[in-house]
Amino acid sequence: MVRSSFPDFTVTSYLFLTDKTAIAPTEGLNQKFQIIVDDKKRKGVSVSSSLSDEDLSVKLMRRIPVDIECDLICNTKVGDDRRGVSFINQIKEYSECYSNDIKFKPILKKECRDCEFHATKKDLENGLKSGYHECWKERLGWSDQELEEPNVLNIWDCRVKDKFIQQGKIKLSQFYEEDINPKFEVGDGKLCRKERNGYKLRRLKTTTLQDG
Repeated sequence: MVRSSFPDFTVTSYLFLTDKTAIAPTEGLNQKFQIIVDDKKRKGVSVSSSLSDEDLSVKLMRRIPVDIECDLICNTKVGDDRRGVSFINQIKEYSECYSNDIKFKPILKKECRDCEFHATKKDLENGLKSGYHECWKERLGWSDQELEEPNVLNIWDCRVKDKFIQQGKIKLSQFYEEDINPKFEVGDGKLCRKERNGYKLRRLKTTTLQDG
């Protein structure tokens, strides 16, 4: 961003990290820097008025140059996102969406299970919005009822959820035990991970049918 804004300038990048070898010159120094949240939920730092020259006499942070790492990211032609878009092109897309107030097309993935914008049923009843519901409705055309039903995100310890989502296998009714390859083995009587996975899928489907 800085390079694009000032093309004639030489930009050098650093990370400021805690120096674990440094010793604080005074007691309770950490308490003089308090993290605060304003009315708009924006975080900031409040510095105590009692901060002294002695408090700042020892440098507790180290400046680490990261130009090589930044160049590697910026110069990579194929990005590591799910569409294979480079970092620079991603920034251009985000910038265009922000400038023109365009909603970025959501991408469904396994991380949606832990979406921080996933409102509860009670939140929705109280009129609050849910980013999770908006994304999944937009991409799949699902109703609120369909969103409340278990889906691929609820399959226990499934390590290929993104693969299933890309294949369009999302509803639990679309799955069979063979899909997760639960290889049942004769052993010491304990369930291995894949056996437990198959058992939990079978139980989850049974519970869903009973509730329906």
